[in-house]
Amino acid sequence: MVETKYVDPKNGILLGTIPSSDNRVIITFSKKYGIQTWHYDEPRCQDCKWVKRCADRLMDEAEERGVNITEEEKRLPPVKLAHTIFSELIPWLKP
Repeated sequence: MVETKYVDPKNGILLGTIPSSDNRVIITFSKKYGIQTWHYDEPRCQDCKWVKRCADRLMDEAEERGVNITEEEKRLPPVKLAHTIFSELIPWLKP
C-alpha cells in the first residue's frame, strides 16, 4: 500500500509513502515502461542485480519528461540519479 502525497498527472508521477515505514516512493507511469516504482528514501541498489537497468530506465524517464541530465549526472549511481531527476519534477524534494 502507498499513501498518496503528490500526483502530477501531466508527467505521470505519484509521490507517496509506505505506511509501515513512512519511506517515500515514487511511482511513474511511462509510455515506454509502464508503471515503475522507485524507492526514494531507502533504495537497496547495492543488493540489486538491476543497477544498470535502473540507470538506463531513469535516463529514459528523464528524457520522456524533458529533464536535462548532464554528462556528470549520467555517471551517478541510480539512487543519486533518481534524486536528481525527481527533485526537478517535484521541486519540494530538493535537498
